[in-house]
Amino acid sequence: DDLNRARSQLACTTIDGGASAPLGSAVCSDLASKWSTGKTLLNSCVSSAFSGQSTTTTNNCNAFRTQLATYGTAVGALPPSPSNDLANRIGEQKARVATLTRIFNERFVPSILPKGWCREKTAPNGYKGCPAPAW
Repeated sequence: DDLNRARSQLACTTIDGGASAPLGSAVCSDLASKWSTGKTLLNSCVSSAFSGQSTTTTNNCNAFRTQLATYGTAVGALPPSPSNDLANRIGEQKARVATLTRIFNERFVPSILPKGWCREKTAPNGYKGCPAPAW
């Protein structure tokens, strides 16, 4: 929700005291739609991670990765901070997309265990107890 909140509460409002928000309403609506789709895909990826490494998990996570890239492309196409973007909210969106992409690819996806996560929910796949993952 960090990326979404930074967009909706900072980049799409006049919070910094300018006459208008750094991003116009059409851009804000487009990004909100892209993020809504992305959030649904991310939730599917996380849910499937509890079942383990599988084609379904890979497909769900790749779908989120693709949607995040779509969001990132839209943000990357925005012009550099206009005069009403005193706090560089557009640059902040670009940095948050890059951070989320890196965390997802380098930390989240590699953390999915072969039989799935189990300490956070009821153990899947017939696990008896949930041993600490062998990292």
